[in-house]
Amino acid sequence: MLKLKSLKEPTSKDDGLTIMIARYGIRGQKKEYRQWDQWKEGGWKELAPSPALLREYIKQKKLTWDEYVVKYTLEIKSNPKALEALSRLKSLIATRTITILCHCRDEKHCHRSIIKQMIEDEDSKR
Repeated sequence: MLKLKSLKEPTSKDDGLTIMIARYGIRGQKKEYRQWDQWKEGGWKELAPSPALLREYIKQKKLTWDEYVVKYTLEIKSNPKALEALSRLKSLIATRTITILCHCRDEKHCHRSIIKQMIEDEDSKR
């Protein structure tokens, strides 16, 4: 099972393995207060949007959500390390509950929802 949460929400035991898929951590947060089980050590940062794409979408507001989805999906599909991380994520989901986390509050307009959709689309093709 795959669940989505913002880093701004508290995690719980029901979340299973928590994986952060953001490029940057929380500034100044001590390791003992982090809310995720894996991030850098799992290569999960590869599933984060590039700084350029984030800047274009969030800061400069040059992209609509639909345009962002297309560009982000292309970034993932053209990055072998991201595809490897996505494959590992799919394997983990098959055996346990996984919750992916990032900074965005609104999961409907966050790359974690795109990752979830990519996995669901892949599963529906089988």
